[in-house]
Amino acid sequence: MSPDADSSAGSRQRHPAVKVPLRFVLTAQVMEQPDGPSYLALGEKKVYRVNVLAVVVDAQNDRTFSVDDGTGKIGVRGFEALPKVAVGDLVLLIARPRAYGSDRYLVPEIVAPTTETWMRVRKKELEGLALPEPAVIEESVLKEEIIERPHEKILAFIRSQDSGAGVAVETIMNETGATEETVQLLLKEGEVFEITPGRYKVLE
Repeated sequence: MSPDADSSAGSRQRHPAVKVPLRFVLTAQVMEQPDGPSYLALGEKKVYRVNVLAVVVDAQNDRTFSVDDGTGKIGVRGFEALPKVAVGDLVLLIARPRAYGSDRYLVPEIVAPTTETWMRVRKKELEGLALPEPAVIEESVLKEEIIERPHEKILAFIRSQDSGAGVAVETIMNETGATEETVQLLLKEGEVFEITPGRYKVLE
């Protein structure tokens, strides 16, 4: 199978997984949307999902590992147990880029083995890709964005109340003013996961 293979879950429409180097994932500006998933800006293109080929450089546990493609290193974090990988494995990742503060990471949809041949092909494919310079955001704009991001308030509340078993969705909604739709959006974006029915934890 080609490492560019992708899949669809049911009939739900998905954004295309864009081939990019990890340097782009680590430096591109994260664009937040009040009623939709965040994305990375690549010129006029909105990158919601990425297609990355890289080598595993750290395998911490069955939900977390790190990869490096020669342009950067990033963590991969899953809701559930991920396919078993070992340091030195070459992998294809179809994933959603996420950011928490200055930390960037990938939430994978597909983790599959690849080969050195495909790694060389990908390197050639990306040679002509024009990447934007890391965005410089004025301090006043940054403060405004922090104030206007209600999702951060919800995530902070869940972290503060979670003693290990997650926080009940009713508590989250009552204490933060979040709607059920907002909680479901955070779940879809990969910011939280449902540890047991009706109880949510932040994906760290």
